[in-house]
Amino acid sequence: MKPDELPDPIALLTSALAVMTRFIQTGCPRQGALVRRQLDVLQSYPDHLLPPPFKATARRLHGDWDLMLLGSAQCNAATSSTLQ
Repeated sequence: MKPDELPDPIALLTSALAVMTRFIQTGCPRQGALVRRQLDVLQSYPDHLLPPPFKATARRLHGDWDLMLLGSAQCNAATSSTLQ
């Protein structure tokens, strides 16, 4: 994505937080994937548009989010096999 095509970082962060909350409520995998994409975009901002500490936070959150999604998928798989 070109710098002039990037969304406002505060709006993107706000959206990511809202979708994270919704994912926790519903467990919808599409919402989980959307959060990953939003965090990817935040990490792609040039330093003059998003300070490096903010990008580092997005990178750490992305890693934590991946672990949480993995745990959620494993939990869903275990629940499905138990119910069958």
